Amino acid sequence: KIKSFENTTSSDLQTILTTVSMAVEALEKEDKQGIVTKLLTLLTYVAPYKIEYELLKDFAEDHIDETLKLLLAYNILTKQSENSYAIHRFTQESLRELQKQSNSNEENYKQVFNWLLPQLDFNRANTQDIARVMSLVKHGEYLCEKFPNTLDQKKLGEFWYKMGNHQLEIDNPSQSKIYLEQALKYYVKENTAKVKILNNLGVTYMELGKYEQAKKELEKVLEIKKNNKYSNLSISITKTSLGDVYRFLGQYAKSIEHLEEALKLKKEIYKSNPMDLEIGITLIALSSSYSIVGQDEKSIELLEKALTIFKENYDYNHISIAKMLVNLAAQNLEIDKYAKSIELLEEALKIFKIYYNDSHREMSKVYETLSNTYIKLGNYKKSIDYGEEALKIKEKYYHSDHTEVARAKGNLGLKYYYVGEYQKAETLLDTSLNICKKNYEKNNPVRFICMELQSLVYVALGKYEKQKKNLNDILNIKKKYYNNPDHIQIAITLTNLSDVSIHLGEYENAKDYAEKALAINKKNNKSSSEAIDLINLGIAYGGLEKYKEAKESLEEALSFFKKNYKSTDPNINIGEILNGLGKVYLKEKNYIATEEKLKKAEVIFKNHYGENHTETAKVYTNLGFLYYETQDYTQAKDYQQKAYDIFLKGYEENNRYTKEAKESLEKITKSRK
Repeated sequence: KIKSFENTTSSDLQTILTTVSMAVEALEKEDKQGIVTKLLTLLTYVAPYKIEYELLKDFAEDHIDETLKLLLAYNILTKQSENSYAIHRFTQESLRELQKQSNSNEENYKQVFNWLLPQLDFNRANTQDIARVMSLVKHGEYLCEKFPNTLDQKKLGEFWYKMGNHQLEIDNPSQSKIYLEQALKYYVKENTAKVKILNNLGVTYMELGKYEQAKKELEKVLEIKKNNKYSNLSISITKTSLGDVYRFLGQYAKSIEHLEEALKLKKEIYKSNPMDLEIGITLIALSSSYSIVGQDEKSIELLEKALTIFKENYDYNHISIAKMLVNLAAQNLEIDKYAKSIELLEEALKIFKIYYNDSHREMSKVYETLSNTYIKLGNYKKSIDYGEEALKIKEKYYHSDHTEVARAKGNLGLKYYYVGEYQKAETLLDTSLNICKKNYEKNNPVRFICMELQSLVYVALGKYEKQKKNLNDILNIKKKYYNNPDHIQIAITLTNLSDVSIHLGEYENAKDYAEKALAINKKNNKSSSEAIDLINLGIAYGGLEKYKEAKESLEEALSFFKKNYKSTDPNINIGEILNGLGKVYLKEKNYIATEEKLKKAEVIFKNHYGENHTETAKVYTNLGFLYYETQDYTQAKDYQQKAYDIFLKGYEENNRYTKEAKESLEKITKSRK
């Protein structure tokens, strides 16, 4: 019943110790294998719970089954699961006290520590080896925290470093940071060991989203390495990490420069072994930097080379292979290979589920990519479901103002915008922008991407002039920042400007913006973005009464979506095209074709947005115009009245669409008289 030595009288304590001592003596007599003493030494100093069978066996260097039966029979151990055991804390304290009385405690403690230290080394290509070390970390932490003063301080620093390195490998940067900062306390002078800790600490800060802190540490490490003539391999490893940090900070040219230098160094070092893992690691980082500046084909080429290297070095079910597959899926998504993206993600998920539960931080990356893939396929429900899952995980792992939370909220806000749930979209996008403002300088690209996403809500609310001003400001910032008129980010803003110009009825501007965006997207092989530009171009031509050009652009866009869209539910972009074609046929007085197109569009818009949404109301308005022209005034009035009521709720009274519906209703009323 006694749980601890605390508040135990000296006479009771001596009685207990005598009892435990007698039990140990009896055990040693019964133990035919002669390894009780060795196992008890280990059990005295490790964490008292989840003591794995393999740990006991490795320490004893012998078969231990019979001895374990004895330890269980004498209640020294209890079984926790099929392959793990526990020792009662009081029993453990008793064993420690007995060793102290015999002056063997320090020697035994050091024996356990010196055995455990090399056990923390692992082969990063071997998943079983990584899992083995994972089971040792809790024992290492327990050992170091309980008895820190009796050990060689250099070895203690090495111990904390190894545990921090392992936690970084298994994607636990929070714990890695704790261990590495602890390791740093044992190194005052600048030496190789300290530089290794600082390097990994810089990487840990990066993983935690503390990019400025990561940059500071890694730049310091690089300077030390250069001044002290470290090997080219060591310098290339730090350059690779710095390249990643510069990318996260939006310094893309600097990122690519560092990564290309690192890759060159590594290729020279591994001339005789071009499949070395270090080359693969830099290829991945370089791929990410090329992707973010819009060079998607180059990015995929680098990733595929890296995947080949990883498969040479790792078991197929290794977690690093899964991460590579997610990266490759995201890049295939960028060049509109949706089926390939889904295939790669499903492959990655199978591997992830071996290592992680559904709410692990790494799973959020898979969910985010799945969300982005399904939105392209027009499966909005799946896209939002995966987006919600990704956000939930990131909010659990990161603080509320973390950039990863901003990204997840921005992505999810965009999905809600697409389905017309503007209030949810506005809340998420506003929060995302506020986080970006806290974390990034004014000229940082991430910040103005957040601004652009947030400005989409202005269209939904009918605040077109406000959005137009914001987008022009963003376009000017992007032009200065990227210094490349063909950058994909320029095309995104031009497309958005074309869209808002259509809402304002400024069709010449809309055409110019769409043509410029289309040219950039063609240069960058962004076929899905080209299709959106063709829709805007077609609508702009229609507004300019260039009906032949309007039909050509819209039909070309329709061909793309029919070819690439396989869902049973019609894509909203197809609805937009049909609505645009309906307007063109109406202008040409081809009323049969007009009704056919607009009725199909009505079904798609109702299915996507709901029947009382402002976007659906725009189709009602066009149907109202059609039935007015064919003198079916009853249907004309029904559609225009429905549209007008919806616009009044969603927009201000002086909004273009509200005014058009009102004027049309007045014309219908006069005609009926």
